[in-house]
This record gives sequence, C-alpha cells and structure tokens, in this order.
Amino acid sequence: MIRKLLLAVTVMIGCWQCKPQSSAKKSTANDKQTLLLKPIARGTIRVIAQVVKVKPINKTLQNTPCADHPCEAMIKIEKVVGTGAFFYGEIKQGQSLEAYFTKTLASSEKNYPQLKPALPGLNLNDRFQADIIYNLKATKVSKYHVVTYKKL
Repeated sequence: MIRKLLLAVTVMIGCWQCKPQSSAKKSTANDKQTLLLKPIARGTIRVIAQVVKVKPINKTLQNTPCADHPCEAMIKIEKVVGTGAFFYGEIKQGQSLEAYFTKTLASSEKNYPQLKPALPGLNLNDRFQADIIYNLKATKVSKYHVVTYKKL
C-alpha cells in the first residue's frame, strides 16, 4: 500500500514539474511587451532586453553565418516575462549578460530565407523580447543563446 502511495506521489510530482511555470500573457493593443504569444518552452526563459553592445564578428566560426554577421552582443535584461520548466540559467532583472544570437543579429531574410516569420535584425540600443536557452556545453560562444526574438 505504501509503495502504491509513493508511486502515485512520484507520478504527480513528475507531472507537475513538466508544466510550464509561467505562460505568456495575451497581447492587447496597449501591451507591446507580450509579442511572443506561444507558451514558454521547457528550458527557456522569456525576457525583455536591450542591446547595449554588439561584439565584433567572430571569424573563428567559419562556414557559418556568424563568420559574416555579428552573433554576439551584451544585453541588459529589463524584465523577466516568464520561465519554462527546467531552465537552469540565472537571469535577473537589471542584469547585463553576453548573449549568442543563433540566427545572427542581422535580418534573417538572407541567411535563413525559410524562417517564417523572418527576424528583423537588431542594432545597438534596440529593445526586444526574446526566448533564451542556457547551453551549458557552449565553449566558443556565450552560454546564453537567443533562439527567437521580436523587436519592440
């Protein structure tokens, strides 16, 4: 009987942890900060941030779009919108961190024509809402990877 009870409690805890801890709000005409309407994926954090410094092009990343376009920037977190389950990085409001943009800081229309909707590209001082993952295995670039964003 105790084994069945422990099994039931373990299953309930496992199911509870798989649900996103926070989801995005619905967008209204007055609320431009919630442009990414999809639920926050596991292992992801959604933030509103600003580009404060664009790092030079990394020529060591040959045969990638990052050899021709900047992919790394220093960003300042203005707000944490929400966190998906199992996000292991530490990001707080007001924090500055180095971020790696998986689809570059340039517009995605040339490098990723199949990507819909296309990413507009970001410049210095641009504000954006982004989904960021923490890549513990990254060695050549920042461990924080911006996988998608919307310019604000």
